[in-house]
Amino acid sequence: MKNNKGFTLVEVLVVIVILGIILTIGYSAISSSIAASRKKTNELTIANIKDASLVFAQEMYICDDTSNILTILRTGMGLTSIKKCLDAKNALVGGITVPLRILEQYEYITKTKKCDGDIEIYFDCSSDLNEDCKRMTNLKVSVEDITCN
Repeated sequence: MKNNKGFTLVEVLVVIVILGIILTIGYSAISSSIAASRKKTNELTIANIKDASLVFAQEMYICDDTSNILTILRTGMGLTSIKKCLDAKNALVGGITVPLRILEQYEYITKTKKCDGDIEIYFDCSSDLNEDCKRMTNLKVSVEDITCN
């Protein structure tokens, strides 16, 4: 009579193959879930950047001549030709480019290590038949140049 203690080599190999298959299936499911989470996080970050850009644009629109926004435009962005709020509104007609770092530096958004690019802020006059389209409802921001990794 034989003493059968332990597992045979075939049984151990079958268990290892089964575990390998399970790990492969689990890894692909987890990696696709992580990729989907990253994509959604980037989409939400860009949406937050767009909202912060709109707040920045609205502050340009409603500023008074003692406003901090004028300092940001002159010193932070180097737009030395902007002396008064009217100059800021007029600049929006042609559109201005705001680097993402400006929104971070002046705390419109928290630092985003994974995002970079520029925001375009402008008055959209295409649907306005009046000559003076400089109204807050026509303020638009474009974050198409923002990329997040």
